[in-house]
Amino acid sequence: MTKTIIVAIVAFCVVQNVANANETSNVAIGNINFTIAEGLTLERVADESLIQWPIAATNHANGDLLILECHWTKEVVPKPKKLENTSHKIVRLSDSNGDGQYDKRFVIADSLSFPEGIMVLGEDLLVSAPPQILKLSDKDNDGFFEARDVWFDAGTITGCANDLHGPMMGPDGWVYWTKGAFAEQKHALIDRTNPDQETSKPSKAAHIYRRHPNGGPIERLMTGGMDNPSDLTFSPEGERFFCSTFMHHPGNGLRDGLGHAPRGGMFGKQQQVLDGHWTTGPLLQPIANLGPAAPASVHYLQSSAIAKSTSWYKTDSPSGSQNRFLVSSQFNLHKIGLHRLVPKGSSFETENHDLLSADRVDFHPVDILEESDGSLLVFDTGGWYDLCCPSSGTDQKVAMGGIYRLRSASATGSAKGTLIKAAPQSITEDLRSASDNKLGASLRKESIWRLASAITAAPAESEGRCRFAKQIIALLADTDPTI
Repeated sequence: MTKTIIVAIVAFCVVQNVANANETSNVAIGNINFTIAEGLTLERVADESLIQWPIAATNHANGDLLILECHWTKEVVPKPKKLENTSHKIVRLSDSNGDGQYDKRFVIADSLSFPEGIMVLGEDLLVSAPPQILKLSDKDNDGFFEARDVWFDAGTITGCANDLHGPMMGPDGWVYWTKGAFAEQKHALIDRTNPDQETSKPSKAAHIYRRHPNGGPIERLMTGGMDNPSDLTFSPEGERFFCSTFMHHPGNGLRDGLGHAPRGGMFGKQQQVLDGHWTTGPLLQPIANLGPAAPASVHYLQSSAIAKSTSWYKTDSPSGSQNRFLVSSQFNLHKIGLHRLVPKGSSFETENHDLLSADRVDFHPVDILEESDGSLLVFDTGGWYDLCCPSSGTDQKVAMGGIYRLRSASATGSAKGTLIKAAPQSITEDLRSASDNKLGASLRKESIWRLASAITAAPAESEGRCRFAKQIIALLADTDPTI
């Protein structure tokens, strides 16, 4: 959607007023004082003995966490030298008793250059380490991903390493990532006007890209003049939302924001890198203006558990159209934002609130994961990052980061246990032996993690796969909102 600068400035001022409308409570954890929205609780679920300086995370099919762990250097060296550091790791954290607290740590990959995103692709991992997206494989099934191939090569890495963020799996089964910085890249592109042909158009602009998991040409879905589109999320209908720095030329409280990215959309800020890219109207503007927040991640809430616990949830909206929310991690402002999506024309505007904020300048949230009970895992990267970020770079020994769980205060008993510990093989064996009716019933009541495990480890024989596919299709078509 488009807005004039005047409207955007007014909206920003209104946002600041709305953010303080809910009651809050204070929580002290370690040496950090948190302010959280009333109706929520906060706890630390992994300390520095298990994880230090987390960068980004994803879930394994069995519910374990897979986390990119930084091992930076505070030495005063040129930026290119820092980016040559190959001591970063991937860590798997496990909750062995299902109480929501992580208690076991395993290093599953090491010797990585600066990693910025991770996703699971079948039995493999895709990890961005600019300028490349690497495919990591565990060939001998020992739990360590020793094999590495280049899945995609962006070809550029600039001083701030903004050239590549992601990857993430889209609802269409394609792999998505974002390009920032302003280095020129030239790739084989899908030409939707002639699917049998490929094009190759160089561009310095920011983009959202996607590619089939098996490789091949890539597709541009969004173009912009912003500096650093750092994350992307999807609604159940496939609407794309992203966060970025410098969506405006800084001034009057405007800079960073959240965007709604229809296919082919072009965003500001207006500058030379947009030359040569076609547009049919004014540049699209953010749906949420966040000031100098440096948003590191954005996530579309699949569950209403968090929002429903606050006064911002609209109980008079039975269709749910007024209860669709994004959450964002705001690195510079040391907080987690909640953003109600309000339909406006063919796009959205937002009402913005604070779910969580911290009083320490070295609390830097960088990622958010939604668990199967609706709680949110918040990843604080700590104070290591001093690359193009004047608000960071504190003593690593003081600010080692951590993982926190934000949940509804009404969650009790077994609802607090969010991780499923059964191995994919045992799940599949249980479901393989069931009748079709029992198979459907079993899949219907399982958690998302057990479903993911069952699908990933589905029987290799064609008959078994057909049984799984038939039941999964039925689940996808079910109108029951609890499924």
